Amino acid sequence: MSKNFRYGAGLALVILISACANLGEKLEHFHWDLHPAQLEESSPEEAASEDAWVMVPSAEARRLLQGKWYGTLTEEGVRKEWLTERAADGTYRVDFLTTSADGEQSSQSEVGFWGTSGGVYFRIFRGWAMLDGMKTANPNNPSYYDAYQILTLDQHEMRYQHLEDERIYVARRVPADFRLPIKLRVSKPAPVPVTNPSPRLQF
Repeated sequence: MSKNFRYGAGLALVILISACANLGEKLEHFHWDLHPAQLEESSPEEAASEDAWVMVPSAEARRLLQGKWYGTLTEEGVRKEWLTERAADGTYRVDFLTTSADGEQSSQSEVGFWGTSGGVYFRIFRGWAMLDGMKTANPNNPSYYDAYQILTLDQHEMRYQHLEDERIYVARRVPADFRLPIKLRVSKPAPVPVTNPSPRLQF
């Protein structure tokens, strides 16, 4: 991965952090009623076969990335789904749903900040969405900061590659009423910094 992309990702993260407000007050922008839905699945092989980079201007990328985007893949019999909703104010929520080969499901919801600059899409994970609000994550954990090169992006589909592990993901735009059957939990009092209520999912 080129130094320009890594520099752009780092600069963008610094700018976003300096502009962050109280995320807890932003949660009202997201839809909390949930019901199941399905879309066509894309395999990692399909994504990797179309990895030619196409630069999208930052302002246009920001406009396109707002709204709901859904992705899914299956590895070793485990189906993984994610639904990301990005708001114009720079906050996001992503719901994760994992279904094992025997049908057992696990899920969780994460919230944070997002942005794009110089062909790089980045996220700052700030905590878990719970039934009674948000459970804050430890901001000193470096794994909570992610940057991706945008490979292709239009109003229907996004292909993006993680700058560190170089894995490629595919997501497609979905209607505003699209949902995943996520089960939110109630947060429990804990000292700061808060540890993970469950391992953070990354896809």
